[in-house]
Amino acid sequence: MRANTFLVCAILVAFAQAASAKPVVAPADEYFGRMKLSILGIGNIMHDTKLREAYDPVHAADNFTKLAAAEDALEDWAAKYPEDTWLPGKAYYMSHEFWAMNTADADRAAERCRALLLSRFAASNYSSKARDEVASMFEPKVTTAVASSSATSSGSSSAAATLPAAAAAAAPTPASGIPHP
Repeated sequence: MRANTFLVCAILVAFAQAASAKPVVAPADEYFGRMKLSILGIGNIMHDTKLREAYDPVHAADNFTKLAAAEDALEDWAAKYPEDTWLPGKAYYMSHEFWAMNTADADRAAERCRALLLSRFAASNYSSKARDEVASMFEPKVTTAVASSSATSSGSSSAAATLPAAAAAAAPTPASGIPHP
């Protein structure tokens, strides 16, 4: 009888401690930063930025404002849930997207992401990878073919931006045989 009472008390104490403990992973319905982005919203902005940078690397810096809002939300998320296991990966990949913009402001934002990663998550695999990286590894590689003046004056345009292989693979292609609405 006494053992059963002790066991029940131990179980109740364990549940009370678990209920009062702050969760390690941020809930998907909590919002962070000035723009009140969820963790899913932060991920979506990062994904959209990556696709836009791959499709049009020349104008990658046009995505700075939106990604900066996501970076602000990431900082807030890290302050509220410092043990969240999703944070190292988000900070790591966000720094790459900033570096791909190839501007001074974006480089500073990338360094803030990397400082968060290397200071708070020094033991993570992402920190190990990040230590060997430099901004120049993520600069856009774009070449532009120059059209002859006769081709453009005749109405046909042979000028085309040649995108890197990764960008060409990420570029949307229309499905054959499917009509567009």
